[in-house]
Amino acid sequence: MNRQNQFVNQRRPVVPMVRTSGQNPMVVNGNGSASDKEIIDAPSVQIIQGEISPELQSFLSVLSQNPDERHIKTNPYAQNSAYLPIQYLEGMLDAIFSGKWNLRHKGTQFVGNAITCDVELEVYYPDGTQIVRAGSGSSIVQVDAQTGEFKPKSIEKAYASSLSMAFKNSAKRLGNVFGRMLNREDEVISYYKENYGATVQTVNR
Repeated sequence: MNRQNQFVNQRRPVVPMVRTSGQNPMVVNGNGSASDKEIIDAPSVQIIQGEISPELQSFLSVLSQNPDERHIKTNPYAQNSAYLPIQYLEGMLDAIFSGKWNLRHKGTQFVGNAITCDVELEVYYPDGTQIVRAGSGSSIVQVDAQTGEFKPKSIEKAYASSLSMAFKNSAKRLGNVFGRMLNREDEVISYYKENYGATVQTVNR
């Protein structure tokens, strides 16, 4: 696998191949066969894998909603990037999952002069299905320019910042309501623009 394909495979979800069979296109599995439970509804362009209850469909639609714009903040120290505050995310987790969520700390380490944190966010769907989303965060530890030593409480601040970032990144993976689409730019398109200068138009998602 060359470097370009590696980049794409690491950052983009694998999209099933589709072939047309009669009036209903079908999802082709890796072995070339098509599953009866994986039929694409052509008018709505919706892939249905197995049977989903109306209650679960309603729940998933909540996760796909846009976050409340009143709670979206901008970070002037990060090119005015948009973000959702921790208290908003925690409140939404409580409300959507009825308090059935848990943040597991998986590890912390120094990488150069930065602290990185890895976490797993565990939630439960209404039908009892357990979902786990991983997240990572990193923050630079401030150093005194004259002494070369860490500034007072700089390690604690960097740890808190990296843990907060890891939590936000794990929550984003649950759905759009947690800020999944904030600041998102198509990485593959950006990659080819920067490396090949090709004219590529971003498809609105």
